[in-house]
Amino acid sequence: MLADIKHWDISEEGSASDHSMIKFSIRLDKHTTHENNFSEPRYRIKEQQLTKFYEKLYYNIAKTFQMEDKERNTDEIDSELNSQVNENTDIRQFTVKLEEVIQTTCREICRQKNPPNTVAKGKTVPWWTGTLKIMRKRTCSEKTIPTDDKQ
Repeated sequence: MLADIKHWDISEEGSASDHSMIKFSIRLDKHTTHENNFSEPRYRIKEQQLTKFYEKLYYNIAKTFQMEDKERNTDEIDSELNSQVNENTDIRQFTVKLEEVIQTTCREICRQKNPPNTVAKGKTVPWWTGTLKIMRKRTCSEKTIPTDDKQ
């Protein structure tokens, strides 16, 4: 929806509070489509896998960020990560490292939603109906190969 907000402006009109009003327009085109171009892999996880995923994630975080006791609860891990963020001068490197841990855990536990560089087999189109399928079969079966009847 954020992409549909157009022509925003801070109003000079007075308001009942000490804040300024922001005026904006929302585009309501029904023909507007939003395309998500995800270049990173996406994963599916079943509800039954959540516990296993979290356990593996906590283990991987503790191992990667060199936390001594790998049997910690989430609050302790969160507190330790918070202190490491505050001590770390390169926050970008820390974030990349954490992202790698999450992606590694996803690859180990979850099924990839759309594996890269694979072609979907048997992909259907929404307008192809059973009636069209029958009509196509009839048309294909009615086609005959011309034969020479003068034998």
